[in-house]
Amino acid sequence: MNISAREACERLLSEAIRGHYLGQDELAVHVLAWSAFSVARDLVRHDYPERDQTARFLTKDPKLRKVFWDGVRRLRNFLHHAGKDAPREIEVNSVGLLNDLLIKLAVYEYYTAMGRRNLLATLVFVNWTDASSEVDTSKLPDGAVADLERARSVGPGLEVARIVRDLATDAAFRANAERVTGLPYV
Repeated sequence: MNISAREACERLLSEAIRGHYLGQDELAVHVLAWSAFSVARDLVRHDYPERDQTARFLTKDPKLRKVFWDGVRRLRNFLHHAGKDAPREIEVNSVGLLNDLLIKLAVYEYYTAMGRRNLLATLVFVNWTDASSEVDTSKLPDGAVADLERARSVGPGLEVARIVRDLATDAAFRANAERVTGLPYV
């Protein structure tokens, strides 16, 4: 099987979003979200360095940035080095909150690198841009902003958890969302 970095990123991101919003195992979601973020971040840095804005989201509050990245690194290092000199267990707090921001950053990087093609990522991105004045959509690829506008029509107020659940369980809702947005459910 051959898979491109873009396809891998999209699959990892879709599973991280589903897992997070459907309340699945937070540790598994964290691994998926970190992997999706890492791949998307590398794609942006390599292919579109002029679109790189992740630091902008992470510099507004230096204390929050430090707490976030310390939490992500601590958990990632524990998982990566579990068989070595690392402790055999760690206390894990607020993984859901870490995952929420990590998924949003991965979605932003995904959108920056690829622009469109994924209904779940688009819904999360719309929800984030509607709730935050931090997101600058002017650096997005052509067509991405139009996708965001179409995605707003999928559900009132974009309650992402409800929409992700409905997409996963209701074939008619999923078909309508794909038709309205023109984006596939991956």
